[in-house]
Amino acid sequence: MMGGLGGIPGMPGMPAPGEKITQAQKDKLLAQMPPELREQAKAIASAMADLGAICSGMLPPKDEPDRAVPMHQVVMALAQAPSFHSLGEHYVDETLDALEKALISHGAFKEGDLALPVPEVAAPAPAPPTEPPATAAEMYANWEDPTGKRTAQGVRRNALLMYWVMYQYKIGEDAIKLDPRTKVQTGLVESLATKLLIRCQTVMPLQNKWMQQSITIANMSARFCNKLWSDDDPDCLKRMQEELALTGTVFPKISIEARCRAAETGPSSILPGKQVSVDINMIRAHAHEQGTELPECTNPQGIYEAYWCYLEGLKPDGQPNSFLSAQPVVVKDLCAPLVESKLIFMAPEQAGTYRLRLHFCNTSVIGCYVNYDVSFEVVEDDVPTLE
Repeated sequence: MMGGLGGIPGMPGMPAPGEKITQAQKDKLLAQMPPELREQAKAIASAMADLGAICSGMLPPKDEPDRAVPMHQVVMALAQAPSFHSLGEHYVDETLDALEKALISHGAFKEGDLALPVPEVAAPAPAPPTEPPATAAEMYANWEDPTGKRTAQGVRRNALLMYWVMYQYKIGEDAIKLDPRTKVQTGLVESLATKLLIRCQTVMPLQNKWMQQSITIANMSARFCNKLWSDDDPDCLKRMQEELALTGTVFPKISIEARCRAAETGPSSILPGKQVSVDINMIRAHAHEQGTELPECTNPQGIYEAYWCYLEGLKPDGQPNSFLSAQPVVVKDLCAPLVESKLIFMAPEQAGTYRLRLHFCNTSVIGCYVNYDVSFEVVEDDVPTLE
């Protein structure tokens, strides 16, 4: 919850409009709910708190909103999620110091990178807003941990264990001797971070409409689920190919073709304020030959390959690009040489030529990212207005 809910008028003991709700007041509300609703409310509040922490740690910079998001920023944002409080307050400084030293020596991050930013001196609280936040960035800008349990020591431990999940193959599993409790915590971190990344795969593009954050989350998801540290390191790519071979699949080799057209009237001119369809072909050069024996799918949905397709509007003269649309693209037929998809968005109100960029990210295979640029023209509607 972004710093707490607003006031709840008409309920004794609840805050006035514009005031933050305290933890005691939240507990009182929960106690008044039926048991089944209480558990649902707790789950929703927990998910919102996690997403608030992550999104506040990945805010697009105001001066450069299209700047790429470093992977380390994602790790530090995830490490602040309140769900990690379930790990408790067990810290073995000797173990964590050894992990940090080993990770720094292998290029995971630089010395001092795990420190939380020093908070600025608090300014007087602004008056309660009369309107809700207009953007996701405004919503998450002043996020606070509703549990009050976040500590620099806890965030450091969480980040180190996430990095250990990705780097233990490179460093050597026996190079660092983890105490039994920290081993258990590593397993919990792996499980929690995986769930949070899956949630973020939907939230970043569909709710926040953040392009660079969405791309980095997709790439981070692929690294983390495969316990790999890089998208292009030869050792990582070799290990990825070996893992795919065990499932009877191969490293994806995809390319993209796309064209724009008027969504409502087929191939005719695109008019201002009307729907535009981007028709996309994802070409699979690695498709299995028809008639060959196919490997068994390892998930109940029958999905062999999963991608996110993001559509970005490219702006001129240093203007921030726009996030136009997103959707998942899946492969259920390994023999399919081509997978078709479509994205719909509204054309600008002004006539002119506009440029788009498609981003395809695989969320389970590292190093599988391609983009494709396409343009379209909006023409003036020359039909006279009837009076």
